[in-house]
Amino acid sequence: MKKELILSLSIVSIMLGALLALGIRTQQTYTPILPTTNPRELSAIFKTLQETNKKLQEEIRILQNRITDYEEKLSSGKGAIQALNEQLQTIKVQAGLTDVMGPGVIITLADSGYRAPLAELQNLYIVHDYDLLQVINELKAAGAEAIALNGQRLSFYSAIRCVGNVIQVNGVPIASPYKIEAIGDPDVLLSGLKLPGGIVDLLTNSGLKVEVKKAEQLVLPPYSGPGSSRLGFAQPVGGP
Repeated sequence: MKKELILSLSIVSIMLGALLALGIRTQQTYTPILPTTNPRELSAIFKTLQETNKKLQEEIRILQNRITDYEEKLSSGKGAIQALNEQLQTIKVQAGLTDVMGPGVIITLADSGYRAPLAELQNLYIVHDYDLLQVINELKAAGAEAIALNGQRLSFYSAIRCVGNVIQVNGVPIASPYKIEAIGDPDVLLSGLKLPGGIVDLLTNSGLKVEVKKAEQLVLPPYSGPGSSRLGFAQPVGGP
């Protein structure tokens, strides 16, 4: 019980320290040496300071809410250990270490049915590893929270690469058609993929078969590829 209380107070202290740091940042931001006396330039500086102030106030609000959340959990008897466990579960989801479910989109890529007049040109009409990577990067940029490729969950250990003429993900060979499932806001994800001149247009114009659709409920498995949670070479700075 004593250890839990010390841990709880430590967390709250850290949050308060961050809040204090923001206050110092705010004070420093609002006491600049004006580089000009030109009214138009001063107006632009004032507008910039207003925007900065708005961002700082939002950061302060977020930190205050976190502190309040910790205080409520402590006062209700949940304690910091449960709060930390909740954060751990969130991190596990983000790292791909647990199965997840939610709405999202499904993107299916397939090789073109076109037969090139020359055999050496046929390579232009098949899906490559970099095509899949471009789609996945676009999904991440649009806020995808979890992604799987042909049933293989992607995590920070994942590698998508071509070995010979076969694409592998997490060390597992996969083949066309390639099914990418992404959990996130379906409308936002679709908008990111279907930007004019974006990745869907690029792949479609290359002759590849591309299908994109919303999904009300996706269930993605945990990461099952190679890798270890134990560090062999990387160590925290300042300690073993």
